[in-house]
This record gives sequence, structure tokens and C-alpha cells, in this order.
Amino acid sequence: MRTIAKHLLVITFFTLVTLIVTWPLIFNPNTLIIDRFDGLLITWILNWNIHSFSSGITGLTNYFQANIFYPFSNTLAFSDYHFLSALIATPFVLVFKEPLIAYNLTLILGFILTAYTTFLLLDFLTKDPKTATLGAILFTFSTLHINYLAHLQLFAFWPVILTLYFLFRKWRFPYIALFVLSSLNSPLNFYFLLLSFTLVLIFQKDQRWATIPTILSAIIVAPFFLPYIQISRISGYVRPINDVIHFSFQIPDLFHISPASRLWSLSPIRDNLTPGYFGLVFFGLAALMLAFNFPHREKIKLQTKFFVFLAGISFILSLGPGLHIFRDTIHVGPLPIIPLPYLALYYLLPGFSGFRTPSRWILLTAFALAMAIGLYFAKRLNGKLITFLIITILVEINFPFSYSRVPSLQDFPPEQAWLVNNYVGEPIIQFPLYNWSDQPEFGLETLREYYSTIHFHPMVNGFSGYSPKPWEERVKWLQKNFPSEESLSYLQNLGIKLVLAPAAWRNMTAWENRLKLVASFPETNIYEML
Repeated sequence: MRTIAKHLLVITFFTLVTLIVTWPLIFNPNTLIIDRFDGLLITWILNWNIHSFSSGITGLTNYFQANIFYPFSNTLAFSDYHFLSALIATPFVLVFKEPLIAYNLTLILGFILTAYTTFLLLDFLTKDPKTATLGAILFTFSTLHINYLAHLQLFAFWPVILTLYFLFRKWRFPYIALFVLSSLNSPLNFYFLLLSFTLVLIFQKDQRWATIPTILSAIIVAPFFLPYIQISRISGYVRPINDVIHFSFQIPDLFHISPASRLWSLSPIRDNLTPGYFGLVFFGLAALMLAFNFPHREKIKLQTKFFVFLAGISFILSLGPGLHIFRDTIHVGPLPIIPLPYLALYYLLPGFSGFRTPSRWILLTAFALAMAIGLYFAKRLNGKLITFLIITILVEINFPFSYSRVPSLQDFPPEQAWLVNNYVGEPIIQFPLYNWSDQPEFGLETLREYYSTIHFHPMVNGFSGYSPKPWEERVKWLQKNFPSEESLSYLQNLGIKLVLAPAAWRNMTAWENRLKLVASFPETNIYEML
């Protein structure tokens, strides 16, 4: 009973802290969103998953064939799947009928479950619940972790942590299940876990039992990664090495304080690159641990060594293909003059050439470092000091956060509601049409994806982590040439059934022989292609 009471108390504490930090999100989960662009993309992905889960065999067999970028295939694989997050959100969306709940539930649980699973792992390894609570707060509410709020597949880090918990507990089947589900949330999680498992084998020989379960997990995940490979092969798509270098972490980023911290106005760096500041208490405890720990390396516990090495290797990987000298990378031809291990992985390890942002490895660094700190300081800090440190961490968070407001289901545009029961399943196109490079207008496309969650008509429109070059070129062509005889013939040959255009576009009446007006609304007219 004491154990159950302890865990209930810890979960209640993390929940209260989360509700305070995210205030007033809990009272507006159907209208507020932390990120207007990637946030709505993820909302659409989560709801596509839910749509697939609830559509029986048809939904599952067409799981990868999402409704954007028509007529391209495997369009769900243009971004991360968010499979596990969608699985958890499914009953809530089906009951409350609000698509945005999927996103905000994932965000709130991202705080609570990341904190709780970190506590769970630290408490198991240290038998010190007070220090475990400090370690959980240290990572979960660090400004670095909060920087990933817009990228829920990474912010919701708890599946990775829970997988490691099952690994250390030697629970075979839960380990396999969470390894698979974590990888299906984001392919990057797969590589996080693969690195972690490899290091565990080095530092703890008794964990060899997990070799076969890890291989089995990879085999189960493989079919879900095939669409990524097919897209890459068909389009010849890889992230250019120059892009990868540009989005790598740089050592000065450690001093780049984001608006997530109340100290951000003191940051010496003012640009839009990666904020890599962990937090005042985080840096202080890490410095103390490293200063007093490493002079006595022979006394370091194997588990602490594991997390220190995991933090170090993931930090090196976050630096990308080549070491930056401040903000510059010196090259010899296309290659950096000071190459790093990521360069070999980019060319040799399947999947790495598809990642654009090596800096995301810094998230694993922060988690591993928080674990090492918790292990080192276990039973060395008294309750009052731990309470003071936790309060200091939370005070530094610059909340309340800034939210954007989007329409709830009842306020969706009437033409979107009309599509629910008319021409069901028929392909559509919505004008004006924008590419991701049409800033800031492309935000309209993320809204359209969000609106499409109530009808899921296949549509030419789209916004994701990747867009096919032929689609981008065709969008530019349609922007210039629609409506014209050639553009209408193109859309007809493509199989488009409905064209949605602004009601203010008066030139549409000139094409009555090709377009039949079937519905009219204050902002939008809907035409059937003849």
C-alpha cells in the first residue's frame, strides 16, 4: 500500500505542476495550441491515425495513404507517425469529437508521463524517491525539453524512458512492446534506443538477455519503416549534407537561452538557431557532478557511467557531421575539415540521410545527464535542499506559455462541414494553393489539414516534414495558371472532383462549361468538375 500511495502522490504532484505550467490549456483543449504550424500538422497526423484505427480493415490497410498531397502515395510517411500518442488519444477524441484534443492531451501527458517515467527509472536504480523526483523535474521541466513542445513526437519522451525502465527491470515482453511503440512514434526514438541498448551491453553484461528482444523489436518495426525507404528510393530524396550541417547543434548553443526561460533576455545569442541552454540548476548540478565525480572514476557506479557515456555520445551526435568553429564550419570540398561520427552514419546507416536535424540528439543528452545527476546525488541531498532546487527549476520556466487560438469543431468553416456528407471520398483541391516556401501563407494549408480531420477527402493540398519536388513544381504552376483550360484539364486528368475557391474570385464564372457550382458559402464556393 505504501508503494501505491507513493506513486499516486508523485503522479498527483507532476500533474499539478503540469496544469500550472500549461495554464490555461486544461480549460481550452479544443481551441488553444502551442504552435500554429507544426502543431496543426501533428494534430492532423494524430487524427489520421485515429481515423485509421476506427475504420476497421479498410482504415488499417490504407494507413500510410493519408489524404494530403493527392495523388502521391505513402503520404503519412512524409513525417513521423505519432502512433502511440494517437493510440492513447483515440478514446478521448471519439468521445469528445474535438480533433485538437488529441494534440493537447499528448502535450499534457508529455509532461506528466515524462516526469513520472523518469522518476520510475531513477527510483528503481537509486531507491531514493526524493532525488528521483528532483531528477524527473530536472529533465522534464528543463528549458531544453520545453523547447520541443511543438514537436510532440520528441517532447513526449516517456516511451523511450519507459522502454529503458523495462530493460533495466529485465521485463522481456513490456520491453519489446514499448521498443516497438516508441519507434512508431518517431524513427529517431528507434535510434535513441538502439544507441542506449548498445551502451547497456557494454556496461552491464547481464543485460545480454535483451539482444534477441531488441532484434525482434527491430523486425516488427521494419514494415513501418518501409514507406520511408520507398519514398526515398522513388524520389531519390535525402537531406542534403549542407542542410544537415546547418541544423546541427553548436557548442555556443549551450549559452543560447530560449524564451522558455525567464533568463532569456540575458542570452548573448540572438538568432533563430537551436537554443541549447538546459537551465540554471541543471548546469549547476551537472558541473558539480562532473567536478567531483570524474577525479574518482573508479568509484563511479556502472549505471552512472552508462548514462554519462550516453550523454556524451548523444552530444557528439548532436553536433552533426562536422565540428563548428563558433558559427562557421570549415570545409574541404563538400566535407567538413573536422569530421565527426555523424558523417559516417549519414552515409552508412540506413535512415540517417533522411534526418535533417542532428541537434535533436541533444534531447537524449539532457535526459541521460539528468539520470546521471540523479544517480550521483542519490541519498546525498536532504529534503529541504531538494525542495529548494525543485522550486528554483520551476520558477525559471517562463510560463504562462503563449498559445494560438484555432476554431473548435463547431466553428469550422461551413464548406468543410458540407464536405462531410457530400461527394464522400472524392478528391478535392482548395484555392488559393500554397507551398511550404510561401511564408506566411502556407499556414492556411495547416489549417486546411486540421479542417480535413472531419471528412478526410483526398486533397492536392498539403503540408508536412517533406513534400515531393513534382508537387512543389505543380503548385507553383497552378498558382500562376489556374483557372485556365490547361490547368482544368490537368486537374480533371488527375481525378479531382471538387474545386474549392474563394467566393470573391469572379473569374470562375467564365468556366461554367468546365465547373458546375454545387455549393456556395460566404467565403468559399465549391465547384464540381464536369
